[in-house]
Amino acid sequence: MKENLLSALKAHDFTAIRTICFALSEEERTATLALFEYHTIKALFEEELKKQGITYIPKSIDTILSYALMCLCRNAEELKAAELNIRIRNRSKEHYYYFLDTQYAVPLLELLQSPKGAYLQEIIEKMYKAYPMEMSFEILWTLYKHKRIAFNGELMMFNLHYRFDTERNKIALAKYLLQNPETATEIFHLVPMYLKDARFNAKGTLEMYEDLIQGGFFADRTIISLFIEGLLNPLKKNTADFFCRVVELLNPITKELLTSQHTLFALLSSDKTSVINFAMKFIKQIAEEKAFDFQAFADNFALCFTIQKIAKSQLIGLDILAKHYKQQAPTNPDYREQLAVLFTVPDAKLQEKVANLLTIYFNYEGLPEVIAPYRDYLKGKAQDLLATLSPSENSENSENSPTACTARTSHSSRTPKIARAARTLTPEDLL
Repeated sequence: MKENLLSALKAHDFTAIRTICFALSEEERTATLALFEYHTIKALFEEELKKQGITYIPKSIDTILSYALMCLCRNAEELKAAELNIRIRNRSKEHYYYFLDTQYAVPLLELLQSPKGAYLQEIIEKMYKAYPMEMSFEILWTLYKHKRIAFNGELMMFNLHYRFDTERNKIALAKYLLQNPETATEIFHLVPMYLKDARFNAKGTLEMYEDLIQGGFFADRTIISLFIEGLLNPLKKNTADFFCRVVELLNPITKELLTSQHTLFALLSSDKTSVINFAMKFIKQIAEEKAFDFQAFADNFALCFTIQKIAKSQLIGLDILAKHYKQQAPTNPDYREQLAVLFTVPDAKLQEKVANLLTIYFNYEGLPEVIAPYRDYLKGKAQDLLATLSPSENSENSENSPTACTARTSHSSRTPKIARAARTLTPEDLL
């Protein structure tokens, strides 16, 4: 082997390796390829291996050897045979082209763009189709940006997060992202749109996000609204939970949450209780802000009244209603029919809160009939609060009482006034 090529290999100098290999005559190229045999290469790197205290060829040497072979070979079959000869191959894989699983995207691109490396395009296309997860994210993204492969957002975003799972890949990816901030911003803006499958170690991946956040990586805070909007997609539970956790790590401020308030409201109709709980936690944070759209919240809040096992979030929502109604009486009398559905939730505290809301703010003609279908569900204080309400009693008072007159007027105008409660209650009872 030529001394200059050996020196370039030991120095891990991709540019020098490429230049030297391309300058070889056909006879020299063939002779050099013949030297790439396992025991010969191991002997060449004997001193370096001794320093590292190992008896096998490590990944770092595999990487530089693989690059040299790509520079020396002229077609896919020749390269495959050469890699087998030197034993560059993950023992669990049935395919080759080792370099495509490294982070060295620029040297690969430089080789691919040269006439003698053009044969690699066919290899790359076949690998991308058959074994895309065995190509590194750095390689995939660089090839896509240089129009060497088609964009597959779902695959690329999964590949990115899958590779956050191991310490070696995590360090390499962190370095790549930090060195290419504009590229990284573009990548992470695509995550909420394309990441559908979180079959990776979420703990390790979230640690990576946390490290990037602490390093000031996510200066563009629009990423928060994108991840919240991403939760509207039909995601698997593990992916939805991952999105929620990323937003929590980003620790959005009130102004940022207000920008996404209507998306948060829409999440209250999610089929995943964890997403509803996530949304309600942040809705609570903005509920007393002037820009809070209470009516939109109330309309969407009603969509989760029939969902079980979210009593804590439903209580938070009822507290928001109570605080608002204390300042401004409800203007939609029909909302009491939706509130009454919450009596099906077997939580005594929640039922009491609903009973208080109904008897303070919705206690006009027809309330007993609204409650009637749910009386068998009532328990504790809610049962006591509503025990005095009956259709017959309501009928007696409905003809001539000021309360009934007010209720009738309220129904026609859809801006009901507050009737006298069945027992002495005040808005403070709800708070």
